[in-house]
Amino acid sequence: MCVPKIMISAIDFILMQKRFYKSNGVSYRRVTELSEVVGMEEATVQLNKIFQWNSSLDTFDNISFSSNTIEKIMETKNVSRKYIDNDIKTRKLVLNLMVKNNLRSNEVVSKIIDFYYFNRDKLIFLLKNSPNYFLRFNHV
Repeated sequence: MCVPKIMISAIDFILMQKRFYKSNGVSYRRVTELSEVVGMEEATVQLNKIFQWNSSLDTFDNISFSSNTIEKIMETKNVSRKYIDNDIKTRKLVLNLMVKNNLRSNEVVSKIIDFYYFNRDKLIFLLKNSPNYFLRFNHV
């Protein structure tokens, strides 16, 4: 990792990505882990690995139950861990509905993010019942 030491304190997370090759020679990239930067110790970056890719299942395993960043969010927003966990579940639901309905253009994703902060209950209702509503934001 070639990041100047002085900048390490400005980094919250590091996303590791690897290139893999299929037997036919086609390559693809896969995120293999997400780690939280927790500090420096004797010129070595200290990481808290949070998610790791499970190649056999092509899924991510949560391998850490603690996160300094989540603790900071809880403190700053004055919310409980239960609130954070529920918000993460809601965000995961929205992302899964977006994937299911193939809502992926920049314009549509941007509109969905805006909608999430404006009225997330209505957003989830629309994604479940009228996903084509968001296609009108596609600019081809």
